[in-house]
Amino acid sequence: MLFSSLVFICAFLPLLLFIYYTAPRSWRNNILLASSLLFYAWGEVTLVWVMIASIIWNHVAALVIDRTRNDLLRKVVFAVGVIVDIAALGYFKYTDFFIENWNSLSGMALPLKHIVLPIGISFYTFQAVSYLTDVFRHDTPAEKNLLNTGLYITFFPQLIAGPIVKFHEISDYIRERSETLDKFAAGLQRFIEGLAKKVLIANVMAETADAVFSSNTAVLLPQEAWLGIFAYSMQIFFDFSGYSDMAIGLGKMFGFEIPENFNFPYTAASVTQFWRKWHISLSTWFKEYLYIPLGGSRAGRFRTLRNLGIVFLVTGFWHGAGWNFIFWGAWHGAFIILERIFKVDKKSIPVLGNIYLLIVVLTGWVFFRAETFSSALLYIRRMFCFSAWNSGGMMVVSGTFAVMALFAVFYSTTLPRMIYNRLNKNGLLVWRSVCCLLLFLVLLRLAGASYNPFIYFRF
Repeated sequence: MLFSSLVFICAFLPLLLFIYYTAPRSWRNNILLASSLLFYAWGEVTLVWVMIASIIWNHVAALVIDRTRNDLLRKVVFAVGVIVDIAALGYFKYTDFFIENWNSLSGMALPLKHIVLPIGISFYTFQAVSYLTDVFRHDTPAEKNLLNTGLYITFFPQLIAGPIVKFHEISDYIRERSETLDKFAAGLQRFIEGLAKKVLIANVMAETADAVFSSNTAVLLPQEAWLGIFAYSMQIFFDFSGYSDMAIGLGKMFGFEIPENFNFPYTAASVTQFWRKWHISLSTWFKEYLYIPLGGSRAGRFRTLRNLGIVFLVTGFWHGAGWNFIFWGAWHGAFIILERIFKVDKKSIPVLGNIYLLIVVLTGWVFFRAETFSSALLYIRRMFCFSAWNSGGMMVVSGTFAVMALFAVFYSTTLPRMIYNRLNKNGLLVWRSVCCLLLFLVLLRLAGASYNPFIYFRF
């Protein structure tokens, strides 16, 4: 089920809110757990058992780690727990990738398994691994209530595409929280803003991006190639940040505080800054559970650069089972390493640094969007084939795209936040009225359109 679907907006969410707020407080966690499982099973009924098995496995493993005083046993249980989590992710997500590459190297013709990927497994697996790690490190006690562990792993606002939440960030809200009218109103506003980002901007950008990337790349004009990757860069930002806004808003509506996941990443002046602002929960996860355990920046310059390289290779591989994703991670990692060597992050000039950042990131998005590594290389050749500039008719874009592109550029900067922060009480009332209008426009578009994917659902 999509947040940006009429079923969710007009049926699932209103019904859940009614049941939740009319039920006794002692029932509310169980209502959220049941609704989260229903939400997941709506589109993944045959694989909901994978998530249930993950809940039980990680709950038991965490209890054993927390209660035993034998250091060796704790380490063994922790290692086995993490290995099982990662193995499950590897089986569902990467089996065919490894078979394809083994066939290429060995000349064999092993059949592909065509395993269906459970929605959101990359996200809830990382949450489970962070939970076991934090319990092992004594950063948080194990949760004794299986249903509370289940709610942590399945909480539907951030189940499918994050943000990736660590247990200690949300455990207090699971055990005890207060729901207020002000928090509910703020959450509803945030949800509508994210919904508008997704439906009114990301979906419009996606139509143009898909049209460009599905055309014959070999004859693509440079300006068309740049149009396509601009549209995709706006699509993926507003698609993913819009989902995160909706998740944070829904969390507030039920009394939870979910961490922020984006901080205007396209305003960064270096790739290093970009990754402090883009998919913050994933960057933080890799820093705490991979980069620091590898030694971080404590073991000398060479190992620091090596650790950065490893983190970004794994980041790329986490996003997808394909060499283009691995190269996308390596692409960002290479610039991060170069910036660390030449101390670019400390010397970056805002305007020039931002131009440099956008060229690097938009070029990298080609590998993320293209179907294959070779098609990505061909697309980039067309982007930088300046001799062919204006040598033919330009692809015609709709007026809707042109208007939404202007909004996309504006809302990818910090200007809207600055304006919002300066609003007085009357201004906030006006903005909430605007949000009602946005919701009306969203419903109109959803009623007449069938194109409504979420990019990160396939990761």
